[in-house]
Amino acid sequence: MMGMEQPASAPKEIKYTFIFIEEGDEGEDRYPDGTSSSIYPTYSINKSDLEEWAKVNVKNVGDEKGLKNLDIKKESVIDYISGKKTAVTPENKDYIISFKNQVKSEQVGKRVGDTEVIFYPDEKAFGTDKVDVTFIIIPKK
Repeated sequence: MMGMEQPASAPKEIKYTFIFIEEGDEGEDRYPDGTSSSIYPTYSINKSDLEEWAKVNVKNVGDEKGLKNLDIKKESVIDYISGKKTAVTPENKDYIISFKNQVKSEQVGKRVGDTEVIFYPDEKAFGTDKVDVTFIIIPKK
């Protein structure tokens, strides 16, 4: 009918999709061109759930004081997990490991399938054909 407006649909929640790769990983399956590949579990988390996780888990430690410093730290961790940053600062690595452990134990986020990751040894790089996946590099212990 004329004059009747459709109700606005709720905005779609932003989701981040990611794969955990341990620093120095190489693929298990080797190919003649020198590349290799492995299948990795793929996970996702809603933006609001990631922000809530950071609010609960990212804390000031030791000499660090102030809400501004804490807000910067939370934002930095969120930016790395969401793919906005390509590296994590040394002081935030423990938060990334904690996030990985909570995701893998199904406390936060969810598994959404598997993804083949191709490793290119000549470039010391890796990639996948999925464009919406962030690689979260887990430091070796």
